[in-house]
Amino acid sequence: MRITKKNINRLNFRLNKDNLSLEFSSGMLRKVFKTLVLIPVYIYRWVISPLTPGSCRHVPTCSEYMVDAVKTHGPGQGFLMGLNRLSRCHPWGTHGYDPVPRFIIKKYKRK
Repeated sequence: MRITKKNINRLNFRLNKDNLSLEFSSGMLRKVFKTLVLIPVYIYRWVISPLTPGSCRHVPTCSEYMVDAVKTHGPGQGFLMGLNRLSRCHPWGTHGYDPVPRFIIKKYKRK
């Protein structure tokens, strides 16, 4: 592997006394976790969704919301946001336009 600025930015090298160990950077791990979270969503969109009638109550659909949330807020927070949206998707739940928020406001708890 040729060492360039681009490769150094992607990978972190730690030099020990006897060996050269290679570690993933946090950005690379984040991409791996994003992919792991989104694989079931893509399987649903390509395999299961075409077999069922369109009956989504929200715009964007729940699968689009999950993908956007994971890409915008990362695999952890985006996955939780997507699960929250899925829990609201039932006949007595919410409906209408519900986009992914661009930033999250955390609630402040008084002591």
